[in-house]
Amino acid sequence: MYGDLGGFIYSPDSVLFLSVPASAFQNDTYLTIIKKSQQSFESYQIGPGSMSLNYPGLLSYRIPSENRKTDNYQLEQQSSDGSWEVVRSEVSGNYIRGKISKLGTFRLTKTENLIPANFALHQNYPNPFFLTGKTTRFTYELSAKTFVQVIIYNILGKQIKTFVKQVQDSGIYEVVWDGKDDTNRKIATGIYFYQLRLNKKVFTKKLLVLQ
Repeated sequence: MYGDLGGFIYSPDSVLFLSVPASAFQNDTYLTIIKKSQQSFESYQIGPGSMSLNYPGLLSYRIPSENRKTDNYQLEQQSSDGSWEVVRSEVSGNYIRGKISKLGTFRLTKTENLIPANFALHQNYPNPFFLTGKTTRFTYELSAKTFVQVIIYNILGKQIKTFVKQVQDSGIYEVVWDGKDDTNRKIATGIYFYQLRLNKKVFTKKLLVLQ
């Protein structure tokens, strides 16, 4: 992989892939992904070794198709002492994705059906969002059942897109945006704000739209 350009690397079975940003490596680097099968789980080793990245890469791990609607998962990375540490991650479509700053060995494990501890709104990805691309995504967390509004505003404060306006149960939700407003027209480039509006709380994030 060219250090100044970045790129993608996939596991041979296409279960796992890593997106590496430009200048993440100081020099051109030959990356490998090796599948490792244990008695109770499978993992993937991304090498060489535990090399650090100058800028975080985005690791995507495909969730087994038969369990996508019934089970929750978390992404874990093996530490130098052999233990496993949870990688902060979010479910996006058929994948669970998390940012990593070091190469190493990763696995997917099941978790209990957890209720988020707090209400939260997460940053969209990709950001900046290019209109020539397909979509951008973001997630939000609800720690209790509540009335929810998810809205995008332009820099003048005008409401341009409403995604959610209803009561929702506790859980983690994902929003996918294709860059169109409520009239199904492509929006202009510029700075936009998306909000998670609850009964008594408002969370706001900024996103940049480019051509």
